[in-house]
Amino acid sequence: MTVKEIEQLSGLTRANIRFYEAEGLLSPSRGENGYRDYSGSDLITLQRIKLLRTLGVSIDDIKALNSGSADMADILKNRIKHIEEELPSLYASRDICMSIIDSGTDYSQLDAGAYLKELEAAKSGLADVMSQDKVVSNISPARRYLARFLDRMLYSMLWMFIYGVIFRNMIFKAPIGSAWFALILMLFLEPLFLTLFGTTPGKALLGLSIRNADTEKKLSYGEAFGRTFSLMWYGLGFGIPIFSLIRMYKSLSADERGERLRWEEDSEQIQTVTGRWQWVLYPLALAGIIFFGSLSVHLSRIPANKGDLDIAQFAENYEQYNIVFEGGSDYKMGPDGKLTERHEQGIIVFNVDPAPEFRYVTENGVITTIIIDYYTERTGVLYSSGAVREAAQTILALAMRNRDAGFLGRAALEAADHILGHPFENYSFTACGLEISCETVLKNCLLQNGRPFPADNGKASPLSDIDCSISVKYVINLTP
Repeated sequence: MTVKEIEQLSGLTRANIRFYEAEGLLSPSRGENGYRDYSGSDLITLQRIKLLRTLGVSIDDIKALNSGSADMADILKNRIKHIEEELPSLYASRDICMSIIDSGTDYSQLDAGAYLKELEAAKSGLADVMSQDKVVSNISPARRYLARFLDRMLYSMLWMFIYGVIFRNMIFKAPIGSAWFALILMLFLEPLFLTLFGTTPGKALLGLSIRNADTEKKLSYGEAFGRTFSLMWYGLGFGIPIFSLIRMYKSLSADERGERLRWEEDSEQIQTVTGRWQWVLYPLALAGIIFFGSLSVHLSRIPANKGDLDIAQFAENYEQYNIVFEGGSDYKMGPDGKLTERHEQGIIVFNVDPAPEFRYVTENGVITTIIIDYYTERTGVLYSSGAVREAAQTILALAMRNRDAGFLGRAALEAADHILGHPFENYSFTACGLEISCETVLKNCLLQNGRPFPADNGKASPLSDIDCSISVKYVINLTP
């Protein structure tokens, strides 16, 4: 019989059966596949144990009966003595004990089935002593959680690497749905770890491993996949907001009560190694995983073209960094380095704000200077960006191509932020091997909160009908 079959026939849980095996009360044989094979004799033994445990007989006394070193009558008389000291609701146990004694039955001839029916029919409120008959895990919930946390961090960083480096998507903010994609990666990778090594990186570091509850061997890929899927639903709630928190709380509570977790019904987690060195290596491993993720982000931010650039290569880099800005630019740069309005999904974008003009100075086909000219004039309200987005995007396309951009491109991002934070101003500075200057000429305009408005008698007047214009010129020199 399999463990599921003997569970059904005996009415005992798998945890009970494992406990009685661990106590040496039964020793099932093993099949060729390594699974436990329970016999009819094992079923009779379990029924006897169930009866005696329900009557309140201790495990030690049952061991003595099983080994033949104790007499049934003596054990039951001793139990009667304790029952008489307990609550009146336990009288049913005494009556059944007396019935067994009167029959003159010893342990080897005990027919547990008849007495169990009588005991269950009595419904006397006996304590459920068998709920205590299970192997108590010595693995703390904290150790399990930390192992899981390290694994999930690893899967998240692996997804960052796949998304950013392999698929060449620039990462400047968390990709949409990244948490779910990391869970999908976990669904297929974790079973592979469990099948090949019997553990995962996080569990291995903290001395934990997973085994088949029947064979005590590593899980097959199908078993490990089922375990991981069940874990993701019952333990992590598939990352669904609020629901995932509920599932994690319920799983933690069940683990603290010593209950078997839903995803471990056919497997068991064991602790093989302990030591203080684990708590030294853990933060180092976590730091290593975070560094790997940061490195993936850094590599994803490196443009397709590096070093000296011609106009077409610059245009390709420029388009890559469109993702940095919320909503993207309204203009697309072609291989000739000129901007045109974006036409996406049949929608034509009409812009009130004119497109800046890009001019290039080259030497032997290599760009040495980029000039961005922007001019707009209107009567009344101005809708003007001053080409700050295009200028900032240009800085990223040029600065990110070399080491001067710094790790994660921080120096380049700071230079772009400087341009975005100082629209319609005159300035010059050097950053990331670039000499950057901006000249702004405002005619009949004043700045208010960084935005241009028509000027009327020296004051910003949004509703004025005065003719006004704005001219902005960015010059970006690429230093050797």
